[in-house]
Order: sequence, then structure tokens, then C-alpha cells
Amino acid sequence: MSGHEPSGHESARVDVVVRGGRGHRPGPLLSIGLTSWADRMDTAHLDRLRGHLAHLAALGEDTGRTRLVCYGAAGFGRGLREAEADGEVVLVSPERLYGEDRRPAGGEG
Repeated sequence: MSGHEPSGHESARVDVVVRGGRGHRPGPLLSIGLTSWADRMDTAHLDRLRGHLAHLAALGEDTGRTRLVCYGAAGFGRGLREAEADGEVVLVSPERLYGEDRRPAGGEG
């Protein structure tokens, strides 16, 4: 296997995968993402996504336009926010996803 392959059970997890559709065949890989409801997300999450993306590219997946996304309810660290400002990752909070006044029930925290 490639040296870019994520190791360990927790690091091998990707929570969100988005593909474009082309009829009955899978289309291009548009996005991969991680989620965290209770823990603040940081650059380690982005590093994991980068590792997954490198592994997929090594397997022949077209990742040239794939967006990395972190979905987090407990906030994002400064390094991750800087990476978003640089266009390296998209950060999605419940407020961004649902709007400030439309946070889902049970979403405190």
C-alpha cells in the first residue's frame, strides 16, 4: 500500500464523501470531510484529510478538484481558520449550515 495510507481505525475514518453524478456511473470526487460535534477541530483534522486525499490520488482517483471540509459544532482552532482563509479547507459550523436562527434541536454544545 501507499505510504500515504491512513493508519489506525480512527484515522481511517472519513465521515462525508460527495461525488458528482454521471448517469449511473459515479462522477468525480467533489469533497471529503470529517465531523465533530463535541470536540474542537484543529489542523490535525486537516492533516488527516490531506492524508486520505493523497492516498486516494495514489490509487488513481482524480482529486484535482476535491474540496476538504471540516464540519464542527464545538468550533475550529486558529490554524484551521487560517487554512480556511488560504483556501485549503472549508469549515462548516451548525450556524453556517443551518443559519444563525435555525440550529437543529439538541444542537447545544
